[in-house]
Amino acid sequence: MRISEIKSIRQRRLGNESPTLQRKERIMKTVPNSLFVDFQKGKGFFEGDWEAQEVVRKLSKNQKRKMKRHGIVPICFFQYLARINVIKECDIPKEPNTTGDLLHLLRFHHYASEGARSMGEYLYREIIKGEIPWLAKSFWQGDYVWEKLEES
Repeated sequence: MRISEIKSIRQRRLGNESPTLQRKERIMKTVPNSLFVDFQKGKGFFEGDWEAQEVVRKLSKNQKRKMKRHGIVPICFFQYLARINVIKECDIPKEPNTTGDLLHLLRFHHYASEGARSMGEYLYREIIKGEIPWLAKSFWQGDYVWEKLEES
């Protein structure tokens, strides 16, 4: 086989683009969760929250880029959760964490109070809704199932 034949076979398998271009496109298609975008801009759930705005000032360009490209949750988001007493200071991770790690922390964390548990569950639901849009409908459909069962 000639080199040109090998290249043509490879292009048919992979398409016209090289594997590095495909990888870059896959990375660039990563869309940051809407909750983190709202946190970054101080809108939505975080509008008027001075503690969130104070923590966001520490957010560097590098952290924004990592959040956008790789889905890494900025450390300042964990610091915000510690400031509003959802998690403890000792639970803030030292290394970068993905959204999945944050979801695991919010889901299985032992909260100090009912208010912290409620806030943690709310943030967990909002992150899940942002990651998997079709689940947003599922959450509200199952909210009051127990009331419907009592009526019948």
